[in-house]
Amino acid sequence: MFILTVSMLAACGGEEGTSDSDVEQVEASTDEGTEDEEENEEDTTEEEMDSEENTEDSSMDDMSTEENTEDSSMDDMDTEESTEETMGDESSAAVPEELEAEVIAVVEENLKLAEEEDYEAYMNMNAEQAVTEQLEAQTQALFENYELDYELEEISVRSASEEQAVVEVVQKTMATDIAEGYQFQNNRVNAIHTLIKEDGEYKFAQSQIVGMQNLDENGEPM
Repeated sequence: MFILTVSMLAACGGEEGTSDSDVEQVEASTDEGTEDEEENEEDTTEEEMDSEENTEDSSMDDMSTEENTEDSSMDDMDTEESTEETMGDESSAAVPEELEAEVIAVVEENLKLAEEEDYEAYMNMNAEQAVTEQLEAQTQALFENYELDYELEEISVRSASEEQAVVEVVQKTMATDIAEGYQFQNNRVNAIHTLIKEDGEYKFAQSQIVGMQNLDENGEPM
C-alpha cells in the first residue's frame, strides 16, 4: 500500500515533482493507513475468532439438539413399552372362560324361551328385583299377540364374576305373525344386560337399550 500511494502522488505532482514535505505527508498518511490496516486486520482476526466461537457454539447447540432427539426417542420407546405393558395387563384381566360360557348360555336360553313363548320359564330367568306387575303384563301381551323370531347377531361379555355379569348384545327381532289390531316394528337392537346370581344362577336384573335400528320386512335397514 505504501508504494502504491507514493506513485499516485508523483503522478499528480507534474514537472515540479514531489517535495520533501509532500513525501513526509505521504509517509505520514501511509503510516496512518498502515496502522488503520493493522487495526482492520486485528478487527478481522477478532471477527474470525468470534465466528469460530459462534461456530463452536452452533456445534454445541447441534450436539445438544442431537442429545435431546436421542432423549425424545428414548421417551418414545419408554411410552411404547408402557403401552404394551398396559395392553398386557388388560389381556390378563380377561373374563374367565367358564363364566363367559355360562353367561352366553343364559342369554341364548332367554331368547329361546321368548321365541317358544314359555311364559313361566321365561319369567323365571329374571331376578326377583326385576319382576314387576308391568313386566308380567307386557310379557303376556307380547306372547299372546305376536309371533317373533329372534337372532343373536353379536354377544360380548364385558365382565363376569361369581356375583354379577355385564354382557352386550346385538339382537335382531322379526315379526312372523301379528294379531289383528296390533302393530310391530322389526328392529335390530344393541343392548347391555346386567345379570346377578340368585340361587347359584345368573338372572336378568336390568337391560338397557343403547342403540336401535328399524328394519323392513326383509330385515334390511329402513
